[in-house]
Amino acid sequence: MEFKVFKQISEVGEIHWDSLVSKRFFLSYKYLYAMEKACEQLEYRYVLATDKGQFVSLCYFQLIPFSGAALRNYLPPNAFFKWLFEYTLAKVKTKLLVLGNVIFTCENGVLIHDSYKCDAENLINSSLHAVLNSLDRTPLGTMISENIKTISSKLFCTKAFHIFKVEDRMELDIKGFVTFDDYLDKLHSKYRLRVRKVNDLNKNTSIIDINKENFNAYKEDLRRLFLNVLNNSKFKLTTISVDYFYQYLSYVDRFHLKGLMAEGKLVGFVSYFQLDSIIEVHYVGINYEYNESHRVYNFILILMIKIAVGQQIPKICFGRTAQELKSTLGAQPFSTLSSLKINYPLLNIFTPIFLSRMVPESWVQRSPFKHREK
Repeated sequence: MEFKVFKQISEVGEIHWDSLVSKRFFLSYKYLYAMEKACEQLEYRYVLATDKGQFVSLCYFQLIPFSGAALRNYLPPNAFFKWLFEYTLAKVKTKLLVLGNVIFTCENGVLIHDSYKCDAENLINSSLHAVLNSLDRTPLGTMISENIKTISSKLFCTKAFHIFKVEDRMELDIKGFVTFDDYLDKLHSKYRLRVRKVNDLNKNTSIIDINKENFNAYKEDLRRLFLNVLNNSKFKLTTISVDYFYQYLSYVDRFHLKGLMAEGKLVGFVSYFQLDSIIEVHYVGINYEYNESHRVYNFILILMIKIAVGQQIPKICFGRTAQELKSTLGAQPFSTLSSLKINYPLLNIFTPIFLSRMVPESWVQRSPFKHREK
């Protein structure tokens, strides 16, 4: 069996790549090509495995610049650990190898031919080793961004991977709703009143389409709103610039950017991928001062429901933040596990200590719907 490592997806070629990934949009050539253009601060590796010339598997990796100082807020309240951290990890500036996509966690980055799925664990490990052997310098750690269901957790444990939980992915099933009023009618009265109040607060808010032609006219406002959200994030492995949105508007026709205009200015935006069976809500930008009075973020979520119902798209993925708020609109949680291994055995011993302090906050699942027929 042969494992080939490519640094750019163009080295594989669009026709050949797409002939392998079939309908996996977030593994498609155009999506990944746009990712390379949009996030030049990352490096990329694509591993194709073949057996006597026949396709076996592919794995998609990202190499992310990583500073150990980013973990300072996750230290346990212990003087020894703080001292050890300052003389070890705090000084580290290296890279993290990730199987999958840390920019948009909706794709685990692995595709295996049906005939070889029984050997999935070995194929993924071999792909990992192929990438590591191709690098000039060993990265600090290796992360599986979303564990693959066909792989047992025991494999990662025996390979010194530490499994950890990430925020729940929130999905809303809207099958059966022909109009937005149908959706409202299925909500209990208090949740229906909340939606109507948000709509009323934003009755003077207009929705605009932002595309590659008019992008520059809104670029600075988009940057400001996006930075508001980024600066409000507790932890992020990497950051992206506002030009990220322009690249996807330029290369991917399923990518959309909606702006919210009020009082003559942009007060928010939402980006999303509109597929045939699901809308994947992506990054948002918010004027938090205006959000206090008009609940802009709530309005964005409601807008996505209106779009999905209008287009008769049966499901929305709202992402992983503000889970309780999204559950008030009917979204359900889907749990995901990831795995991490520090590639230096001594440091890897302490990995569970940091991971234990990054456990997602607990929240209350709401049940806004009346009885819905399956």
